[in-house]
Amino acid sequence: LLMKLASFRFPILDFSRGIMILIMIIYHGWYLLSNVFNVLPALENGVINQLLTGIWGAIFVFIAWFSAAITHNKRVEIKWTKESFARYCLKRAAILMIIAGAITFLTGKFEPDQLILFWILHFFAMAFLILPLFVSLGRWNWLVGFLVALVWIFFFSRIFPVDYLWFFGVRSASFTSADYYPLFPYFWVILLGFEGGKWLLKHEKMIQLFSREIPWSLLIRWMGRQSLVIYILHVPVLYWIFWIFFQ
Repeated sequence: LLMKLASFRFPILDFSRGIMILIMIIYHGWYLLSNVFNVLPALENGVINQLLTGIWGAIFVFIAWFSAAITHNKRVEIKWTKESFARYCLKRAAILMIIAGAITFLTGKFEPDQLILFWILHFFAMAFLILPLFVSLGRWNWLVGFLVALVWIFFFSRIFPVDYLWFFGVRSASFTSADYYPLFPYFWVILLGFEGGKWLLKHEKMIQLFSREIPWSLLIRWMGRQSLVIYILHVPVLYWIFWIFFQ
């Protein structure tokens, strides 16, 4: 069965990822128009807004790592070892950190008020670095994931007198970031997504369900397949368009 799936993409995953990308474009477009160009009512950075963006981020992260687990396990010609998987994760982390670092540099240089210190790509890079430590736990990752989620409840909306631990979710009063996805709480979503993807490939009925075609979904599915490129480019493209019309 895995051999048949080796070059196959699950439509429902591409579609789900595409929907998340579309929501993200709408949200960031509204954010730019309200907080940067002052055209629309400002988005309040309250608890409700944090919950909504947090839920979106959690779903996006879950889908991404659910898909990653499926992709890795479909490559039956590759027999992963601890060393080979660690090298793969290190390579992906390095690529993402270069992109994330560029985003931090550019926002700090051109829009200091909208500085992005720990974007979702920073988070993915850090997650790739530590993921090999958890892969060998197998099903225990379900329990670890829920324990991490419980720890997050303690950190949510709290301020600590500690600087430079914001990548863990420990924020001080002076910390600001226009976009923020720390390891807590989102690492637990990675663990659940990674184990969920492996679980799906062990159940033929779930494979059949995820393999169903979705009518009139080609554009959304294309966006899902190009999610990384769109994620990187959509904000500068929107900024450039809005600058032409409203500056």
